[in-house]
Amino acid sequence: MSKVSEVVRILCIGVGIAGLVWAGVLVTHLVHLFAENQRQIEQQLLEKTDSTADEIGDKLELVMQQVHQFRDRLAQVEDRRQVPKLLSQYYQQTPQLASLNVTYVPYEFDGKQRYFSRYFERLSGIERDFNITDYDTGGAEFSWYSRALAEGPMWTEPYFEPLNNVVITTYSVPFYGTKDAVSERPIAVIPSDISLEHLNTDLKKMQVETTGYGMLFSKEGRLISHPIFDLVRKGQTRGSLLHNPDFAFLASLSACFAPESGTRFFRLDGLKGGAQGYAACEKVAHADWTLVTVFSGESLVLDVNDVRRQVLLTLTVALASLLMLIAGVTRSYRLVSIRWQFSALASLLLALGIAGVWWLAMDFYSNEVEGSVPVSNISEREAFIDTYHFQSEAMRLDEPVFIPTGIMVQSMEFKSANNVYLTGYVWQKLSGDQQGGVLMPEAVSASITEAYEGLATDGRRVKGWYFEAQLRQPFDYSKYPFDDKNVWIRLWPTKFYSNTVLVPDLESYDQLTPSFNPGVDSELMLNEWKLLAGEFRYLDHSYKSNFGLAGYQGQGEFPELFYNIRIERYFLSPFVTTLLPVIVIVSLLFAAVVNMSESSMEEFRNHCTALIFTILLAHYSIRERLALAEVVYFEYFYFLLYVVISLLLVVSHFYYRGSSAMVNYGGNKITVMWYWPTLCAVVYVMTLVTYW
Repeated sequence: MSKVSEVVRILCIGVGIAGLVWAGVLVTHLVHLFAENQRQIEQQLLEKTDSTADEIGDKLELVMQQVHQFRDRLAQVEDRRQVPKLLSQYYQQTPQLASLNVTYVPYEFDGKQRYFSRYFERLSGIERDFNITDYDTGGAEFSWYSRALAEGPMWTEPYFEPLNNVVITTYSVPFYGTKDAVSERPIAVIPSDISLEHLNTDLKKMQVETTGYGMLFSKEGRLISHPIFDLVRKGQTRGSLLHNPDFAFLASLSACFAPESGTRFFRLDGLKGGAQGYAACEKVAHADWTLVTVFSGESLVLDVNDVRRQVLLTLTVALASLLMLIAGVTRSYRLVSIRWQFSALASLLLALGIAGVWWLAMDFYSNEVEGSVPVSNISEREAFIDTYHFQSEAMRLDEPVFIPTGIMVQSMEFKSANNVYLTGYVWQKLSGDQQGGVLMPEAVSASITEAYEGLATDGRRVKGWYFEAQLRQPFDYSKYPFDDKNVWIRLWPTKFYSNTVLVPDLESYDQLTPSFNPGVDSELMLNEWKLLAGEFRYLDHSYKSNFGLAGYQGQGEFPELFYNIRIERYFLSPFVTTLLPVIVIVSLLFAAVVNMSESSMEEFRNHCTALIFTILLAHYSIRERLALAEVVYFEYFYFLLYVVISLLLVVSHFYYRGSSAMVNYGGNKITVMWYWPTLCAVVYVMTLVTYW
């Protein structure tokens, strides 16, 4: 018997060691997987940052080339009286230029006229032309004149232009006269402006991924472009932004602002909310600006569900191997030979394993709306519009009408398990005689009233509505309390029967990254819920009816716009109200098992009966609070307690009657020693299956 026991012991230790080796191999694979993922993120970010810097440089180069081209044409003009005509003609022929100007040194254009500075501009979409004076007074707003005379071709630092109420930067080149009368010193300056608001829109269109955004800094460290354009308007600099906790990460990017810094990659820990992320930087050609692209950690290339399953497999193999190893070392491989060391260590390891699965369920779980397509940046929206144009032509539908639509949710409250109440604003940018309007087809009740009307920056009419709506949606509670929800607001145009498609008005949001929740008020209160992300999505929907309308064009696979809000439940409240009472009940049961030898059978049964009523009340409470038709994860604990109490009542029957040698072995030792390991093992398996 001793030889057999020794063989079993060695076998347990051997299997445990082999299992740990396997777990080590799985860990190595995961490490390699994450390392390769990091390498891909770095490569993608560096490539996109480099290409974005090149695109911005190309835009600047185009302005510079056109200004130089005009300078060369101006040098061919022998009669200066022709300068205004040439300036006007060239400006009209180059719509890419937001402005064009010729500013002569005082008295150079005409010995009797101090100032000549004819200025054409369309910075705000309105064509203007006028003359500038007092440009030689040395004010900061005229640095485009004084610095170009002293330094040659240059880009100015950003400055405020009051006429159009915009922040601009200017490219200026000195002019030395005609080819037949070249002066040793400049006789004029030729400047052209770029609106930083337009540059900001262009940078949004170059957005890399769903979770990234770009920032531009001038040579002197002034902020030129940022999704929150008010920061640019306020004249923020890199130094002033460092005092803002949301920009603390800039302190680690000082190498980006060194001359000839090149393309660099950084891992960040100081993003908004303390999240981990990545950044890259590159110099912009021609202006010596610095482009910084920032990405939150959710830009992982990996499939989070796949990662979770691989980590769970590794965790399970490691736990099983350690349990086998401990059983062999402590000689606890037989039911009656279990020792307290094994009982304590096994229970602790399994409890840690359960906590590990919970953590994975919270941080590595993707609950996407099946079949939907995200539209989180301008490039994705334009790609959708192009694709739908082709689809409409192929299906011989009317020419599609696209209406930019935005939303801002200001409050959200769960009225029941499947009903959620929301309030907020929705708006549309309308062209021509479009009337606009939205419907919320999934609302049980809704009130949509017109709230405002005005003009957008591009001149289109804007109509806004205030809405209050109670939406009914099928939410999944099976993983409660480690569950998250997708609350979506489906939007229809009022003329849903025509080929009218709502598209996200992304230009109206400062930040498009889903984790920054662009369409949700930052002061939104959700009580036991945590706001994770918000983004626009499209979902193709088919209907079994044409709603009684001839020529209805949305019956088959029609793209419907909805705004999806992803929320996650805070664990603390369910832990206190649900799990903590279960832990207390399990501990009281254990205390009753330990004291079986000092209590009577009737006392033990009364104790168990009292606990059963407590469990039933707690179970009923959770069912009533959630009002569900399905079974949720936390209910498994109650089912387990029903089984445990039933088994303990059976054990007590044999124990008090003394009719089972196994139950009475060592004074109830087997039940006491196996209580926690068995309970923890069952809970671990339940948890693993639920969150696999």
